[in-house]
Amino acid sequence: MKVIPVKRFLIIGLLIVLVGIDHGIAAGKKSVASGGDFGLGFGYPYVSVRYKPLEIKYAVESGVEVYGMRLNFNLLKGKSFRLYTGLEGDYVSFNTEDLQGTGEVILPFLGSELFLSRKMSFYMDIGPGMISIRDTQGYDESISGVELITNIGVWLYF
Repeated sequence: MKVIPVKRFLIIGLLIVLVGIDHGIAAGKKSVASGGDFGLGFGYPYVSVRYKPLEIKYAVESGVEVYGMRLNFNLLKGKSFRLYTGLEGDYVSFNTEDLQGTGEVILPFLGSELFLSRKMSFYMDIGPGMISIRDTQGYDESISGVELITNIGVWLYF
C-alpha cells in the first residue's frame, strides 16, 4: 500500500471512470465488467487472491509485512467498468533497523475497475486507513492515526 497525494488520485480516478464510461458506450456490445469468480491481483507492493467479493491480500516492503482481508461490494457496473466500495482489515508486522512491532489497519475504501478484457482489469481505490501500531521491543510505545491509502493494480480473472 502506498500513500499518494489526494489531487493526483482524484484526477487519475476520474480519468479511469471517464475512459471506462466512454469505452463502454463506444463498444456497444455485451459487458466485459464481469470478470470471473476467481481473481489474482498484482499491485505495488502486494499480491491478492479474490473469490467473489472476498479478497485475501499480502504486502511486503522494507521490513514491513501486511496480511489483509477485504470485502468488496459493487456500486455501479457499466459495459467495461465498475465502481465499488468495501472494507479492509489488515494485520501489520514490522522489523526495521529502528523499530519492531505489530499493528492493525482498518480501511473503508471506494474505487473503480476498468476492464481491458473479460479476464483482465486495471483498478484503483482509495480510503482513510485507520492505523494503529505498537512497539514490541519493550519501549511500550504505540502510535495511531489516519492516513489516505491508495491501492493500484491489475486483476487477472479465471
